[in-house]
Amino acid sequence: MSQGQATLSEQPDTNNPQAQVSPSPAVAPAQSPSAPQPSPQARGPESPPCPGSGGLPGSSLAVSQSLAGAPVPAQALSAPPPYIDARRVAIYLMSYRRQPNRYQQSWLDALRSRGCAIRYGSEEYGIPEAREQNCNRFLAEDAPAGREYLLMIDADIVPLPRRSVVGEAGPPAVHPTSPTSAGSDGILRDNGELVYCGYCGHDVSAGHFGDDQFGAGFCRIHASALRRIAKPWWRMIYEQDRRVMCECAHFRLKAEAVGIRPKMVGLAGHEASVITIPRSPTQIEIIPRHHLACLLAGN
Repeated sequence: MSQGQATLSEQPDTNNPQAQVSPSPAVAPAQSPSAPQPSPQARGPESPPCPGSGGLPGSSLAVSQSLAGAPVPAQALSAPPPYIDARRVAIYLMSYRRQPNRYQQSWLDALRSRGCAIRYGSEEYGIPEAREQNCNRFLAEDAPAGREYLLMIDADIVPLPRRSVVGEAGPPAVHPTSPTSAGSDGILRDNGELVYCGYCGHDVSAGHFGDDQFGAGFCRIHASALRRIAKPWWRMIYEQDRRVMCECAHFRLKAEAVGIRPKMVGLAGHEASVITIPRSPTQIEIIPRHHLACLLAGN
């Protein structure tokens, strides 16, 4: 899936003693006892993740320069936490009669090979009902089998690799724990009860972004959190035939009612149909496809 040299680490989450699992020989290839192991100094810098891989196979880049361009010791910024053991995660794909995009499919294949369970949500029901079914099935089947985390992802979400942040006064620098630089990596590292990756809406708006928001399109929920949140978990609220609350906001409010606050731990791409119009050699206007009727009508 990637040209990166590093692989997804299968380290148990030490912050959750109940979630310890015995090592599996399938997690990582065995090393020959006679093979010499290079010292940390001899290994050199670790390779960056492959673009489009969702940050899985790569590791954090060494921080060599600050946003202002001055050298910064690597230890000055905290290293990202280890990956959650994939055998503790069940992914539920919200496909709704479409296949996952090819970038997401590569991401899913990599996690499946590391022991992550992949499930498919119902295509015969609406979105809130399908999400409700996912949660019920997870608690009934996966949680008793040792899967602690339910990770839901919509088929049009694109997991992103780790990325650099360009400062105003200097070259790029990588901040390993920043949600805006970690790509989608944090959803597989952070051990919070309710985490998600921010993404744009179909109308090319900011969509769900920040810790005061929550997006179910790419989220991870701990089993204990689901058990504490009252049902129904997912509902769209309508007033006078107009939707006034999406299922994401409904779930967030119910979670906050029992003291569980969501946390944005990264960013993800969101496929959307748009109309592009050149306004100059260097400017392009982007219009959501469903806004085209208003544009043609002169509104």
